[in-house]
Amino acid sequence: MSTRFLYFPAVASETVLDTYTQIGQWIWRSTNVWWNNIDEGTWSSTGTNVGTYLALDSGSQIRTDNLTFSANDPGGYPATARIRLTVTPSSGGPAHAVEGAATSATDSRWYWRDAAGGLLVLTEAQIEDGGTFSWDSSDTIKIEIFTP
Repeated sequence: MSTRFLYFPAVASETVLDTYTQIGQWIWRSTNVWWNNIDEGTWSSTGTNVGTYLALDSGSQIRTDNLTFSANDPGGYPATARIRLTVTPSSGGPAHAVEGAATSATDSRWYWRDAAGGLLVLTEAQIEDGGTFSWDSSDTIKIEIFTP
């Protein structure tokens, strides 16, 4: 597993299985140190918040160490699948992206990975509303599930 972090393009050899897009509406919860309300967008495969492989619901969160999807994911994705979260700042800055790999957790947590395949934990200062990544609640979230 590898993570390409910040400013990375898709690799020509990868296959994107499904793409989720949400424009704004997500909420920073400083007491919990996560973003939620990330179930207001749609998957390209279905046009709803439940895609072919993954689902986002009211319990889904973007955390410092993972992206938590629904416990009711449809599943069936290849064992080599990864997710990529890209946040495009509405203020015009660069997109920030991070990749994750699935675990066997029942609530479908995809933990961020570094270039060596180890766990990557972002800081609150990086991901918080107005933090060093400049994320805010009007930014666009794009989540891709893909195989390398």
